[in-house]
Amino acid sequence: MSRPRQPPSEFLAQVLTRRGSPDDLPYPSEAVWIIRQHVLDAVQDFPSLILKVQKYTHTDGRTVPLLMAEGTLPMFYQGAKYNIPVSLWLPESYPQVPPIMYVVPTPDMIIKPRHPFVDASGLVSTPYIRNWVSPHSTLMIMCNDISIQFGQDPPLFSKPSGWVPPAPPQRQQSPHQQPSPAQTSSAHQPAQSPLHHTFQAENPMNRCACDHQVSGSSSAVQLRELVHKIAPDEKRQEMLRKCCDSLPEINCINTKQR
Repeated sequence: MSRPRQPPSEFLAQVLTRRGSPDDLPYPSEAVWIIRQHVLDAVQDFPSLILKVQKYTHTDGRTVPLLMAEGTLPMFYQGAKYNIPVSLWLPESYPQVPPIMYVVPTPDMIIKPRHPFVDASGLVSTPYIRNWVSPHSTLMIMCNDISIQFGQDPPLFSKPSGWVPPAPPQRQQSPHQQPSPAQTSSAHQPAQSPLHHTFQAENPMNRCACDHQVSGSSSAVQLRELVHKIAPDEKRQEMLRKCCDSLPEINCINTKQR
């Protein structure tokens, strides 16, 4: 009989407070509480994410145990739901720096070439991640934002029958390139059929997270969708309101009137 999964709160209490072992997590004690809250909020919204502690190999060869989660994020398109397999890692300096997320294709899928937010290795880099600002930015909002972005432009294609990837191009690695986990696959190449559908982005209303009118900002559009995907909980609405301050490209009427 399979062993029942440990509740996330118990797992975090166990691994975040453990000290005295080479496999202990490297997060400073003052960050433990906020890491716990960020992770619990995220797995509450996305219960398919399974928490683990695994070794992460940086590009400089250093290996360090990190808190990570793997599972799926939902992608919604025209009322249909698709699950995108992902893995995410909390680096040593989290929450001062953003999480590291990868799309992890199943054997019958490949990464869409030249995707605006997912590179050939599967590394995800959205505007929300690039504009990460602590303490306003959170793991839960990041996951919801990525779900919206993927719904507008799916990152995975179904692999054609008999498809063989060409050799990846040779290029020199930048010293500032994001590290990748040891088990992450290398380059992925084009496919023909995007998840068995041709996807097109919808045109949502231009309103920001605090539900005020904004002037045509893509980030505001994403946050408008985000606030409708999250339960109207006062705490979460307050977190979303802070996004208006943390994303300078949003021209929110409410901000203007302050």
